[in-house]
Amino acid sequence: MTPELTPAQRLAATTRGTDLLVSAAAGSGKTMVLVERVIHLVTGPDAVDVDRLLVVTFTEAAADEMRERIGRALRDRLAALERSVGQTGMREADRLRLQTALLGRATISTIHSFCLSVCRRYFHRLSLDPAFEVLSEEEASLLREEVLEEVFESLYAAGDPGFLGLVEAYGTERGDESLARLVLRVHGLARNDPDPAGWLRRAAEAFRPPEGVRVLDLEFGRRALEGVRLRLLEALESLHLARSLAARDGGPTAYGAVLDADISRLEEAAAACDSGSWKAVVEAVRAAGEFGTLPRVGRDEADEALKEDCRKARERAKSIVRELGQTCAGRSEEALLRELRRLAEPMEALAGLASRFDRAYSEAKRERGVVDFNDLEHLCLEVLREGPPSDAPAEPSEAALDLRRRYEEVLVDEYQDINPVQEEILRLVSRGDNLFMVGDVKQSIYRFRRADPTLFARKLETFLPLGDRPAAGPAGGRRTSLPDNFRSRRPVVDAVNFVFRRVMRKETAEIDYGPDAELRCGAAALYGEEGAGGPPVELHLVERRGV
Repeated sequence: MTPELTPAQRLAATTRGTDLLVSAAAGSGKTMVLVERVIHLVTGPDAVDVDRLLVVTFTEAAADEMRERIGRALRDRLAALERSVGQTGMREADRLRLQTALLGRATISTIHSFCLSVCRRYFHRLSLDPAFEVLSEEEASLLREEVLEEVFESLYAAGDPGFLGLVEAYGTERGDESLARLVLRVHGLARNDPDPAGWLRRAAEAFRPPEGVRVLDLEFGRRALEGVRLRLLEALESLHLARSLAARDGGPTAYGAVLDADISRLEEAAAACDSGSWKAVVEAVRAAGEFGTLPRVGRDEADEALKEDCRKARERAKSIVRELGQTCAGRSEEALLRELRRLAEPMEALAGLASRFDRAYSEAKRERGVVDFNDLEHLCLEVLREGPPSDAPAEPSEAALDLRRRYEEVLVDEYQDINPVQEEILRLVSRGDNLFMVGDVKQSIYRFRRADPTLFARKLETFLPLGDRPAAGPAGGRRTSLPDNFRSRRPVVDAVNFVFRRVMRKETAEIDYGPDAELRCGAAALYGEEGAGGPPVELHLVERRGV
């Protein structure tokens, strides 16, 4: 039988009438809540049939498990009702039998399986052979490499000056492999956007900033500033480590005053990143690099190992600041803008090369009657979107409106691992008040597959808290959380919180690990404090290089 839901779980499982984002911590019963929400939708007030729900999971295995768990929950409820008596119970039992029968045709699948079904159903809206096949990741990778090699050969033969300039700039003595990797990366980034051609155009235009613009008004400048800030914080951590080593018993306490001065200068440099002035940042980084000389400490005055560790930690900080001074943080605003504009032509050539490759790759797939997984997303988006891509939000096509009428609710698992194209697909098939999203930005591990956890984090910031009572009607979306971990004992939960508070920042992990993000020990509510206890936790760090 399904365990009794907590109040937070029940709120997430039963709230309707709004887009709802559920931030579900590890071990919080996320899958159980998703299953219970489906059961509530098909058996509760204003019940809908299970085949009128769209449930999107991240893997086929997860989809199979979700279908099996929903079926088991339906059967458990039916068995309990069949033991009861009364006309009401009989009607409910009949409905549960119907939902069990309909479960086999319910749309519980990965996003790519859903996109495939849309493309098969509406193939007449696409210039696509209805008998198309889907390439595996390995097959698609081999075909991309083959097509890109042909594109390069044709450009070499033509003596294309823009291409040859890119080979000169980004190739190596061994050949053009690094340029090929760069083209494939740029192409992949563009295809991760609902408008790939627009993404390439905007990316190239970013290298031609208008006259009179300030560097911090540009995306390039903001990213550069964030990089400087993170490196300064990294240097500060090394200095604080050095300071704590110096203060230990047997440590080189005479280093303390110099280290305090180092820390003060770096703190001022980090604060300058909030000044809104690039000149202030450059000057503060230059001042931060004026490291004094550590005083001599004799062998009989401090432990040699502590002295060495302290000096190494400080040297790491000096190396970081020195590197910043030699790169962007050592250049004036005018110099950075000149360098940016100097890259405009090569970047336009790179965007053009990526676009040429995309056309050749698309033609090769058409000739073979195949598509790749990324094509499934874009073809599905083409079906659902009215008109060509543009900067304005797309209007739903008639096909999208058909799907909106078919699906009473769209439920998405592991929402932290979707990408912008997938998000647009989900927006077009939902109505603005019937999208249920569950995930945990702290568990996003698929950036290498171009997942974008900032989509989840942005909703976490902009959606209003759900509160204690269900929302009525769309209001830009609501959010709630499931912070209780029922899987781990208290020492494990406390250890995770201890580590994550120190390493998770919004700049690097899309979230500040504060009180709202911390895990709570749910096991204590189930087993009591004694049952939730356990031995101390050991943390083993394995350093891997070259991976």
